[in-house]
Amino acid sequence: MSGAGGEPLRRQEAGVNGAWDHRPAVFPAGEPGGVEARGGGNRAPPADEALLGAVWREERPGDGAASAWPGLGLERPRSAHDQMLRVLALEIMDGAYDVSGFPSEMVLLRRFQVSRPFLREVIRGLTAKGFLSVKTRVGATVRRAEHWSHFDRDVLRWRLGAGENPVFGEDVRAMCLGLECEAARRAAKRRSLDDLEALRQCLSDLAADPSDTAARVIQRVFRLTVCAASDRPVMRSLSGLIEAHLLLDARRSRGSTASRAKAMRRVFCAIRDGDEAGAAAAMRDVIG
Repeated sequence: MSGAGGEPLRRQEAGVNGAWDHRPAVFPAGEPGGVEARGGGNRAPPADEALLGAVWREERPGDGAASAWPGLGLERPRSAHDQMLRVLALEIMDGAYDVSGFPSEMVLLRRFQVSRPFLREVIRGLTAKGFLSVKTRVGATVRRAEHWSHFDRDVLRWRLGAGENPVFGEDVRAMCLGLECEAARRAAKRRSLDDLEALRQCLSDLAADPSDTAARVIQRVFRLTVCAASDRPVMRSLSGLIEAHLLLDARRSRGSTASRAKAMRRVFCAIRDGDEAGAAAAMRDVIG
């Protein structure tokens, strides 16, 4: 892992638990394979060519990475700005820097070979997500974990792309259980005819024997519809969390589509019949 001195981060060799490092191999300018060597000169790259020296983790088909799930909202093309945000956020979350040990602006400029305005935009992004605090004449300092935006859509996506993390997975599941079971309970009181029709359509689509990917997209729509039917604004904002849970669930192959379909039908029937307790209990089985 890189320290304050900006030492290059190398990809792990395959064969150590079959894992790949989630951070890039960034070569300082002047080293073999570095930005200058690749660019053929001493010119610093413009912002839109940032991180040309980086080698990003290869997301293999079927590993549950967001790119393998068209239709789930966590997938998104990664710009150079997004990539640099991801690298630094993951290093902060992995404990690479203590509260006072975040690299200086000059160290980061030398490491990533980007322009100062580009770097400052990245720092603003990390600050907005709760990772950093920036003060005049002090610079950027790392904030404690309780201030981080753990369930921000970008942060969820970065965590998913970083590989297996059992603690993160259990946290996502616990949040889904707490919020979605409550949403199902409220939906049993507040659902509309349109809500019921949308849920019924999900069940019909699931009965048509879709592919595994399509089945998870249908589950996503069903769960978001239940959240919307609860008529609570906070419940409507759970899409990123639900998508993260579905992607983690895919990696672990927990629960068959048939068992989830039965649980979803029980949720539907309980919401239709106004059975609050039954809806909450059935939603627990949907989440798994």
